[in-house]
Amino acid sequence: MQNRKATIQDATEFYKWAINSIMKNVHFRAVSYEKCKDTEVRLQSHPVDIVKGTMKIHAVVGQRDSRIKTRVVICYCSECLASGACEDWDNETTANHGVPKTR
Repeated sequence: MQNRKATIQDATEFYKWAINSIMKNVHFRAVSYEKCKDTEVRLQSHPVDIVKGTMKIHAVVGQRDSRIKTRVVICYCSECLASGACEDWDNETTANHGVPKTR
């Protein structure tokens, strides 16, 4: 394998390097500063609750109405592979709309 070196000065140069790299199974996406700022402003108007134990969580499945399912380890049972989450996942809410958290 050839030893390649690149000098990367900013995110745009990294993106250009990445899409031309040997990593063909990885999809890279460039996101503009303006898009990030727009998203930041939008998210600030929708505060979210803290999900305790995030450093231990290895898997998250989004649900509707500000709900997520979490697991410390990923599950590969047939139900999870087919629909995303079996009954062994923990239920969390990410926005406080008077909806109690369930376990």
